[in-house]
Amino acid sequence: MAWNVFKKKGSTPDASSASAAVPVDTQKEQRPAVQKVVPAKKVSRFSVSADAIFIHPLATEKALAAVRHDVYAFQVRTKATKIDIKKAFANLYGVMPTGVRTMRMDGKRVRFGRREGTRASWKKALITVPKGTTIDIS
Repeated sequence: MAWNVFKKKGSTPDASSASAAVPVDTQKEQRPAVQKVVPAKKVSRFSVSADAIFIHPLATEKALAAVRHDVYAFQVRTKATKIDIKKAFANLYGVMPTGVRTMRMDGKRVRFGRREGTRASWKKALITVPKGTTIDIS
């Protein structure tokens, strides 16, 4: 009896089950055609002019040394995506970047007398341009 639990129903016809078989309706129930839902084109959360995406270029020793390797560093808006930054850079400087790397920089802890606080967090973008291309950051 326990072995019958693992057998698929209807896989082996028995004489007892053949007499009790009920004819199956050959016509399948017709369902209405399902329309395929096409997702809307994803729009960036942050669409602003190119001037508003870049806050200022970074003028640190490390950023200036990276210019020799065709990498420019900028502080950008925190909600700007890599695609937004790439398009804005191409519009602003007329050079299509080969790569964009972004990083979130946490604000540093500061003290004002007895009061403690933090500076605002910000976003840094490292933009790589094609070899031999230079841009005027000023």
